[in-house]
Amino acid sequence: MNVKNQRRKELLAYIRRRSGRRFLISILSEEFCVNVRTIQADLRFLEMYGQIKRTPSYNSLHRQNGNIIVYTGSR
Repeated sequence: MNVKNQRRKELLAYIRRRSGRRFLISILSEEFCVNVRTIQADLRFLEMYGQIKRTPSYNSLHRQNGNIIVYTGSR
């Protein structure tokens, strides 16, 4: 298994354990020691293949502050 697939597998497991919570891309990139763009690409990939569903989260000033990510893959 290559590094990209291993990271995506670990990211999916991380999201599965915390499904339904708000995630910040910057925190995920620090957690997995990769660039923000890399995490964004991984999340797009997982969403495209039906493993997760992302919904923007907004603060009281109507500014986006993360995403609510729900695991939708098989149990």
